[in-house]
Amino acid sequence: MTWYTGVYALIGALIGLIMAGLVTYLLIRVYSVPDSNIVLEVIILIPLQLLGVYRASYGTCAISPVAPRGVAIGLGAGSLLAVLALAGSLSPLLIPPVAGVVAFAFGYTGFRGGTKGVLHRFGLPVVGVGNLCAHCAYDLSGTPEQAVCSECGGLYRYTRAPK
Repeated sequence: MTWYTGVYALIGALIGLIMAGLVTYLLIRVYSVPDSNIVLEVIILIPLQLLGVYRASYGTCAISPVAPRGVAIGLGAGSLLAVLALAGSLSPLLIPPVAGVVAFAFGYTGFRGGTKGVLHRFGLPVVGVGNLCAHCAYDLSGTPEQAVCSECGGLYRYTRAPK
């Protein structure tokens, strides 16, 4: 499970870097937005970036049911790195609160999108009923109901098989 979380954290970090960093970088450097308008442009772009993060984490987590935690961790870290890399236009006193808010927003949005993706594809985790382990996504279709997972020892399974 740690390996899955790490892989999805890396995926989430890449999504967070791209969503938080690329758009803001293009806005500042390519379109030469004056520093006084950056706050207004970021306020307009943040909902669009969060929508992109939500959809990306929804799709990523619908592939694997162990993904939401890792994607949320990675999205928070990736967006934090992007904000810190682009912090040259911010006052040094504003960098920590802005970075914290952005990292929390991206992480929370990624977790919500990932959870919705898992629930849509795999259903709710229930004790001993279903085909996939809710902890490690191991296929338990050959094991009897109420048996623990032979890989991780988890009790919970998803209520329906993947589509």
